[in-house]
Amino acid sequence: MKRTDIQTDHKYSQGYILKFERLFNDLVFARQEAGLLHNTEEWGYWIYDCMKRHDLDGILDALVTGGTDYAPGKLSKEELRSSKNLMISLISVMVHFAVRDRII
Repeated sequence: MKRTDIQTDHKYSQGYILKFERLFNDLVFARQEAGLLHNTEEWGYWIYDCMKRHDLDGILDALVTGGTDYAPGKLSKEELRSSKNLMISLISVMVHFAVRDRII
């Protein structure tokens, strides 16, 4: 590989990293301004408690409205992708809790 090729690859990588850092910083700033830093631990426990009680309405309320004190985080700029990612994460955590507590 020639020196010019390495320099070109390095410039490309640096540009890509800077672009990613700007996007990430913009996302962090937007989340901080909206007061949504991440899903709270209590929000996850709330859904898990509803699951243990077989309270489907409570689970739906948690997912749709987020309740008064809880709010799901945004995992993607696209709303549908964010919802899908949240459900994937939520299912993984709920199965983990259920196995740990020997519910399933």
